Amino acid sequence: MSYDILVFTPSAVSDDGLSAWLTEQVEGVDGNSCDPAVTTPALRAFYEDMHQIFPPVNGPDRVDEEVLGDLPATDYSFGPNHVYVSVSWDGAARAVATAETIALRHAVAVSRVSEDGSVLRP
Repeated sequence: MSYDILVFTPSAVSDDGLSAWLTEQVEGVDGNSCDPAVTTPALRAFYEDMHQIFPPVNGPDRVDEEVLGDLPATDYSFGPNHVYVSVSWDGAARAVATAETIALRHAVAVSRVSEDGSVLRP
């Protein structure tokens, strides 16, 4: 099981429509890329900062799990207007705090998918 965080373009969806939109994005043909090049510049900037602290175990920037040491394994998937971050539960609290801080810096929104789905918008 993983703890999931959605980072997205704030103008892409309202809080009320987020759940349905997320399902559409993740199940869509373009919704599960491991390549950050498919998303917006602001979301790529978020990812560039985030993956320095939570290295990916998938995609073009992946690191071997042996290299992670005490860091939680983190998966990233990308869509045109979102980054989906999955981290092990033992790293969830730090990942959420880090994601929310970095998201505000890059003016993107965050949803705590694995908790209550609450949204933090810039």
